[in-house]
Order: sequence, then C-alpha cells, then structure tokens
Amino acid sequence: MHVLVTGMVQVGKSTAIDKFLQRAGIRADGFRTFWEYGKYRTLHMRSFADGTSAMIATEESGRLCPLPDAFDTFGKQLVEQSGTLDITVLDELGRLELRSPDFCNAVLERLKDPRPVIAVVKPEHNNFLDAVRSTENTAVIEVNTVNRDTVPEKIGELLGLKI
Repeated sequence: MHVLVTGMVQVGKSTAIDKFLQRAGIRADGFRTFWEYGKYRTLHMRSFADGTSAMIATEESGRLCPLPDAFDTFGKQLVEQSGTLDITVLDELGRLELRSPDFCNAVLERLKDPRPVIAVVKPEHNNFLDAVRSTENTAVIEVNTVNRDTVPEKIGELLGLKI
C-alpha cells in the first residue's frame, strides 16, 4: 500500500508524516524538499538515508525555475535506491519535475513496487501527478486544519500499523 498525502501549502503534511514515522518507530529513505534563503531563494532535495542534498530549483525574478538535471541525476538516484529501509518518503511531488522525465519515470516505477511509499503530492493536476494518483494500491489523504492531528494515525491504519 502507498499513501499519498495532499493539501494546501503549510497545512501540516510533512509534520503529519514526521509524527507518523516517530510514533511508528520506523526508518525512512527517499527525500524531503526544503527551502534555503540567502541572496536568492533556492529549493533543495535532501536524502532521508544519509542527509546529502542538492539544489533542485532557484527563484529568479520572482519565478521558481527548476533544475531538470538535478532531478534526473540526484533525485532519480534517491528514488531508485529507496526501498531498503522500512518505508520510502517522497516529500514532495509537484510541477517542477515535469521537465525531468528520468525522475518522473523512476517515481512511477517505484510506485509499482509493493514496498510502501508515503508521498506528498501537490493538490493540482498535470500528467505526472495524475499518473502518481492513479497508481494501483494507493490511498489519498487530504490534510486540512481540521484533520491534521489525526493524519499520522490514518497513515498507520492504511499501512496496517497501529501507532
């Protein structure tokens, strides 16, 4: 079973996943994205397994510009090497990946694997995200301000784990 977590920006999707991992006491591989703020705002991808990271997008003139090669090398490698620990977390999937076919294909291949994945998926539609959502054996949880405190237990329930 795979669990896709979706919802508005800053509603608590990643926090809910972190609480699930902590309460379940399981180890994750995969990645998490994070912002760095300096002269320019940049988006990075960090490995859950070893903490290595790479810049995957930069903001130029108020517009976020993806770095497709970073997705297709570093991101693809993280996805392809995932599944060796208890669960894989892909946090997050959205529109920046659309010019990175190798990364998108790696994610879709990983979702064919029965080893569990929890992915944060932007609440929008494009070919990649629609393919992710239509993967067999996948449940979607929409996080909002009303249910966000119960989401860790819901993830556990869907994965057959009592937390």
